[in-house]
Amino acid sequence: MIGIEDEPENTIRVMLSAIEAVLAPEADARAAALWRACTLREFNIGYECGAEPWAFNQGLSNDTLRRIAACGHAQVDDLSGPGVSGANERGSS
Repeated sequence: MIGIEDEPENTIRVMLSAIEAVLAPEADARAAALWRACTLREFNIGYECGAEPWAFNQGLSNDTLRRIAACGHAQVDDLSGPGVSGANERGSS
């Protein structure tokens, strides 16, 4: 998919652009209604953790966080050990 990269910020911004297009006033009202009917809307950034590296940083800009909130989303960080998927245990997608 064009625009999808290793950093979560870039991926989320691409997805937000698509969501914002669905919610725009000139968009198909049926598509917006389907979107608003969703009961779980979250960006789940998953990390499989291990012994290496011992630390790293990734963040989201204020602009991206505002856009997430404006679309009615939650931001979730999911940390799990090697071979364990915390997102699947929570039932998130």
